[in-house]
Amino acid sequence: PPVIRVWDCMRTKKKFDAKMNATSRTYSYITPTFAFSPIERLVNEEYRITQDVIDNIKVNLDKFIGIKNYHSFTSGKSYQDPSSRRHIYEFDCGEPFYHSGLELIELKVRGASFMLHQIRKMTGLLISIVRGLAAPSVWDDIYGPKKLDIPRSPGLGLILRHIHYEHYNNTTDHRKLILNETDDAVNNFFNNVIINNIVD
Repeated sequence: PPVIRVWDCMRTKKKFDAKMNATSRTYSYITPTFAFSPIERLVNEEYRITQDVIDNIKVNLDKFIGIKNYHSFTSGKSYQDPSSRRHIYEFDCGEPFYHSGLELIELKVRGASFMLHQIRKMTGLLISIVRGLAAPSVWDDIYGPKKLDIPRSPGLGLILRHIHYEHYNNTTDHRKLILNETDDAVNNFFNNVIINNIVD
C-alpha cells in the first residue's frame, strides 16, 4: 500500500537485536500551534504563534533534559522503581510551518528510552504550562515522590522519527545503521503522507 515504505535494507551482525541494540530514539510530536494559545484567547485555526511563545516553549523543554524520575508520566510505576528514571538528551521546538492552511509546529525529543504515555504527558504538561493552565512552579514537584495527575496530549501527532545505534555503529564492520533524514524521498513521504494523515 502507498502508506507503507521500505527505505533501505542493511546487513547486520548475526546477533543484532533492533530493540536491544538501540542507544536512543527520537520522536516528533506535531501539533497545531493553537494548542499553545493563551488560555484567555479563543482557540481556533486562525491563531498564529509568536516568537515569545516559542521562546517560552523552549525554556520549558529544557527542564526535561537530563536524568529525571518520570513515575508521574506513566502508569504502574512508583517513585522508588529504578526504571522510572529516564534520560532525555534533547528536546527542541522547530519553527512553525503551514500545511493545508493550518499552522503547525514540531517538537522533537531524543531519549534513551520511553515509557507508556511518557511523551504524551510531557507534551501535555508543556502545553498546560505555556497556555497558563498550570503554574510554572509545577516544575518544583513534577519529578518528586508524590504522584501527580498530568494530562496527556492526543496521540495522533506522535511519530517515531529515528532509532539511533551509536554503540553498534562504532563496533561493527558492516554498513553503519544511519537513515538519511534529509533524503528527498523520506521528507516527501513525511510531508505528503504522515502530515496529511495528522491534519486530515
